[in-house]
Amino acid sequence: MTSLNSKKIKYPLVNFCMMLFLPSTLISMVFIDQQNSLLISIGQVFGWISYLVAGIFIYNLFNKKLIILTIFSCVLLSKFFSLIFDNNGLDTLYIIFQAIFYSIGGSIIIFQKPDLIYRQVMIISLLNLIVVLFQITGVGGSFFQILTTHGDDNFVTPVNTLFANQSNFQYLLIQGRPAGLLDANVILSLFVLFSIVVHFSRFKKTYYWGTSVIIALLVLSMAKITFLGFLLTGLVIFILGNKIQKKRYVKGLLNLVLFLFLYIIVFPGLANVNLSFYTFSYSFFIRLNEILSVLLPNLITSYAYDEAIIEGTKLFTWSEDDNEYVSGISKLIANVYDNLYLWILIFSTFVFLYSYSLRNHIKDYPEIKFKIIFTLLVIGIFPFTNSIWTRPIFWLMIGFIFFPIFSYLKPKSFNISSK
Repeated sequence: MTSLNSKKIKYPLVNFCMMLFLPSTLISMVFIDQQNSLLISIGQVFGWISYLVAGIFIYNLFNKKLIILTIFSCVLLSKFFSLIFDNNGLDTLYIIFQAIFYSIGGSIIIFQKPDLIYRQVMIISLLNLIVVLFQITGVGGSFFQILTTHGDDNFVTPVNTLFANQSNFQYLLIQGRPAGLLDANVILSLFVLFSIVVHFSRFKKTYYWGTSVIIALLVLSMAKITFLGFLLTGLVIFILGNKIQKKRYVKGLLNLVLFLFLYIIVFPGLANVNLSFYTFSYSFFIRLNEILSVLLPNLITSYAYDEAIIEGTKLFTWSEDDNEYVSGISKLIANVYDNLYLWILIFSTFVFLYSYSLRNHIKDYPEIKFKIIFTLLVIGIFPFTNSIWTRPIFWLMIGFIFFPIFSYLKPKSFNISSK
């Protein structure tokens, strides 16, 4: 049997840095979005800690160290000059180099320390589940939403949602769409998708409580993208997975039915809103209309600015003056549309290099094909729902997909051998 083995890491500092990578990245993301200047500073500190620890273990685990130093230097210089000159082009370069850097780190750590990542993801999932329960029920008052930015400034006191019907009660946005410890429901849902990938893709033994925790968090988060991600997970598993994974997924499916039933019983008011056809159609069509309007700008001339492309459906109308986009795909298209042919050329080159490298690795390690497809489907669909391009945590998670490209850099940690 052919498998992917990692060389033993000799340096304790490298192990320590790898242990800090995921937690420091998550913590920095939570604090950086706050309004308080002190909290923002804390987020910036953790952000640079995540850069530093990733830089240390990436540098030590790659043979071509000059390339790694160049990428890391580009991250620092693009950030430095963007702060000095306040230039959008420099900001874009910083985002690109940051994405490359975190993707390399994510790819390395998922291969080098899969058990560490699994333990960290499960512990963070469990902590989020506990906080989410407090946020939804309103028990503990506003204490459990101190570090969240996902709410309404007009009213901040949670109400009792236990067994409360939809009529005659106004609940906080954070109660219907909790954020846990991760700043906003958007980030929580991304983390749930990553948890699904990490847990259900494992060939090894998992925590016996892991499936229940992840599915409970999925249901309570009430993010439609997580339900879709879980269904796509099942599709991949039943086509490419082994017996252990299929059994684990069936358990997850049964848990999903059970927890949805309990959610409807315990939170009937929230269930009436979150599980309604209107909520699903609204969420879907505001994104579809937006993507179509950006992809086909010539159509806009025949429509009013506040009129949906698909007649009779809903339109995203928040922050129009700021040119905000609810979908990350819309933002991507809007930014590359003027140089579309250049980006098509770059993308085609990337696909060629990716396919060539992937084909070589599949010969020695066929399971990698399954894992990459798994990650691409579950986490790769997230930008269709929200703009996540500037978030390091997204690129850390998506790094697994880019493993074949990073293998051109000849990392020491990707050691293919036969057993």
